[in-house]
Amino acid sequence: MPDSIGRTKAYAGAAPTITGYTATNVVEVTLDDLGQVSKVIDSAAQSGANLIQKLQYQLKNPSILHAQALREAAENAKTNAEAMASGLGLKAVRVLSVQEVNDEGVARYKKAAPPPSPPGAAPATPLEIGMIEATVNVVLRVAIEP
Repeated sequence: MPDSIGRTKAYAGAAPTITGYTATNVVEVTLDDLGQVSKVIDSAAQSGANLIQKLQYQLKNPSILHAQALREAAENAKTNAEAMASGLGLKAVRVLSVQEVNDEGVARYKKAAPPPSPPGAAPATPLEIGMIEATVNVVLRVAIEP
């Protein structure tokens, strides 16, 4: 989205004159191959970009990760409920209700240690690498019997 700002001076009775001009152009790039991110940043810098900012990692379809996290959370909650019932000498016989709580709807990025650079290669722009995690919480109510 190009943006430009012109500066002018005007004196009483005189026509305004241009004293400066600023032009800004913002380019957004979306990549599927994370291995290309450093190359794109380096290419932009070599092409004259003097402000490169806001590297952001997102999932194409976060609902798949969210659904998987919900399945695992529900399975873990059921296993925990059965273990607690067993520890009390009881048996979990059926699920009464299950509900997701504190759904932030956001997958989180977790930093990891960067891989070593190949020997003799020109260093590319360093990037923080990591993993995108989804965390969900579920509350499971079960009926227990002796």
